[in-house]
Amino acid sequence: RFTAYVFAAVSMLYSTTAALAQRNTVPPLRAGDQVEFKWGSSWTPAEVVEYFETGHASLQYDWGGSKKMSRYALNDLRFPNDEGNWMLWGDASGKFRIEARFISRDATHVTLRKIDGTNVRVPIEQLSKPLQTELAKRANAVKKLRDEAPIRVGDKIEVKHFWTWYPAEVISILPTGALVSYEDGSNLIEREFKHTEMRYPNGEGPWREWSDSTGKHKVFARYITHDDTHVELLKEDKSVVRLERSKLAAKIQSELNSATLFTRRPPEVEFELAGNEGKATSTWMNFGKGAPNFTPNLISAGTAQLPQFSEGGFEFQIGMASKISLVEPIGGDQQLLAIGVHEPGSKGTTPTTLYWASIKAGKATLGPQFLADEILLAYSAAQQRLITAEVRGTWSTPVRFCSYRLAPGDKTAIAELKWSVPKTSFATASTTSKVAFLDDNRLLISYGGAVGLWNLNARRMEYVVPSSNNTMHLSPNEKFFTTDQFSRAVIVETATGKPVAMHRGGDDLSFSRDGKYLISVSHSGLYAESLTSEGESLFLGSLPRSSQNQASEFSLMSNQAWISNGSGLWHLPRQILAWTYTAASTELSLAYTSAISDKLLAVGTRGTKENASILLGVAKIPHSAPLSAIETVKDDELYVLKRGAKVRIDSSVQDLRLVDGIRRAASEAGWEFEDSSDLVITASAKLGDPVTNTYERSRFGFGQGNSDYQESITVQPWTQYVLVSQGVRQLWSDYRGGIPGMVMLQENESLQTELNKASQPRYDLFETLKFPARVIAPKYQSGLGTSRITPNGLVDELVD
Repeated sequence: RFTAYVFAAVSMLYSTTAALAQRNTVPPLRAGDQVEFKWGSSWTPAEVVEYFETGHASLQYDWGGSKKMSRYALNDLRFPNDEGNWMLWGDASGKFRIEARFISRDATHVTLRKIDGTNVRVPIEQLSKPLQTELAKRANAVKKLRDEAPIRVGDKIEVKHFWTWYPAEVISILPTGALVSYEDGSNLIEREFKHTEMRYPNGEGPWREWSDSTGKHKVFARYITHDDTHVELLKEDKSVVRLERSKLAAKIQSELNSATLFTRRPPEVEFELAGNEGKATSTWMNFGKGAPNFTPNLISAGTAQLPQFSEGGFEFQIGMASKISLVEPIGGDQQLLAIGVHEPGSKGTTPTTLYWASIKAGKATLGPQFLADEILLAYSAAQQRLITAEVRGTWSTPVRFCSYRLAPGDKTAIAELKWSVPKTSFATASTTSKVAFLDDNRLLISYGGAVGLWNLNARRMEYVVPSSNNTMHLSPNEKFFTTDQFSRAVIVETATGKPVAMHRGGDDLSFSRDGKYLISVSHSGLYAESLTSEGESLFLGSLPRSSQNQASEFSLMSNQAWISNGSGLWHLPRQILAWTYTAASTELSLAYTSAISDKLLAVGTRGTKENASILLGVAKIPHSAPLSAIETVKDDELYVLKRGAKVRIDSSVQDLRLVDGIRRAASEAGWEFEDSSDLVITASAKLGDPVTNTYERSRFGFGQGNSDYQESITVQPWTQYVLVSQGVRQLWSDYRGGIPGMVMLQENESLQTELNKASQPRYDLFETLKFPARVIAPKYQSGLGTSRITPNGLVDELVD
């Protein structure tokens, strides 16, 4: 295909074997020859040890720092620099012959290497006629190769090594490719690549012949770009010409009609960095610890105008199966959503595409298209700016960020800036990136274990802060954002990058879209803390097991009684997960569910790999099913543990320290004891099974462990455990014990002595034991019901 970057192989009369040889018995290789053998798609230097009449040679070469010997066929061997094999060279009279190798030639002479290692220049006109003919054919073939090759020496191209494209420069032309130089990290590498492993940047095409419809006018040029009426070409004299498409040959017009118009990537620019990126110091793990604990009076999240959508939905075709990487609700008169898709996997060739989907019109229009190794990250209608990531490798690691300018609904994008992703040494090297838009020219971007504030106008990174999992949530008024710091979250002032509060309720902390609640997600469930009512903190129960996007933003429903993130619906007065939303079957793969005001937005894909489509829909929530369920299911049925619950202590619990702790905690929770109850409390405090851990020394907790120092320690830890169950169902439990995975030691302290402390008896769990005020019955722990999202709308299922 015209835009597939396939460089057609150019045939030529050339071979690194004895192409110029007359009939003779001279072996093509000799012991001591410095040659190259083919290993995969690369050539490795070696020395010939022995040549065999079977057409094989025994070679010695370096392999991993040691010498290795192997046998290779002559077809997999060559001399470097297009030099020839050993053969007989004769003059025109036929009286003189010499064993030599072809080294090079110019217009009048050929340079040969004799057996004694010296070179000799021989006039071509003195050689035998067959040799002169073959040399002329070779010279013509080389000229033809250079003239008609799809690449040129000095061209700036990109080469594909495994599944990563690297910028490169062509050094020399070869029959099926080129020798190029490229940088991989800090290494400058020269290597041969095939035509199929090369491409020009920005979707540009190779050198080829272009002709008009009459065939009289031709030009050898390279494709740059095209629009509806013209094609732009680069000529051999480096000038650029625009030709009318309607005047070109019919075949070329057909190619252009089926070609993808790729958005040209921006020119790369340098940004002034913040100064502390890439540095993991002793403050890295302590970021935010000096800030006060969060209280509602510390911050004000403000409010933001939310886009409005009416109920409805539709489906549109996208062709090849793609992954949805971007869904941005825009709203406006057409109730637009920006949807970005790309082909997953490092071998993808399908263009990355932006679609504009209109809920009002019930259709989608095609926006700009990008190269397959570019992923759409975020779009802002206010800034009229799209942010993408150029990715590399199997894990699609971002290597450059790109910005483009375009208004909602635009078919093309204007390239703005491209800049390299800084290397960091913070908590992770996660490939996930998130983007938040601030004013006209500033962005928050999370990447590689950090969150950075980028000023695009000034081309400067204003600050960078560590983030252990790249999470980042911006407040509606843009004055604060949250990020994760291991088992806690930090609230950061956007203007300065300074931590203003620390939150220990969970490492995923976000603001509700209306700015009234701070939502924290932890292993125990969901918490909502009011930013307007002092001291109001609500435990809302568990998270949906089938949650599509637990880290999505939460929205307070218009009647103030419900809150949702699109996968779950929580009832604030009763503080429970009341309803869930999930895909109806494997036919529909949900990529995005979100709640905005009182609407649920869902976007998914279905179809085959060759013919996929995107479905999107909007429904009002809470709808009749959860509203009815919350009224129907009463507390007596909903909660299995609550004030007045009848419980008993299992007879196996005899230790009074355990019994007294349980009775005290049960009394505080309002539970009553009854010997016939099926709600049973079990507990233990004892030495557990022996555990063996292997530890490696690491100074200050940074970097890799030191495998030169390893010590395996076996400890029998003291464990404390309490469980409330009903039959075979576990309702609630708490546990303390085990041995630590990391130990901080001073000089000369014994690791065994420190770990032995884990074996010491203790009963602090029962001294401070607190039972929950309420525990939901197991059947209601995932909600009172589910709405399955189907192509035809919501299908409600109540819990049986």
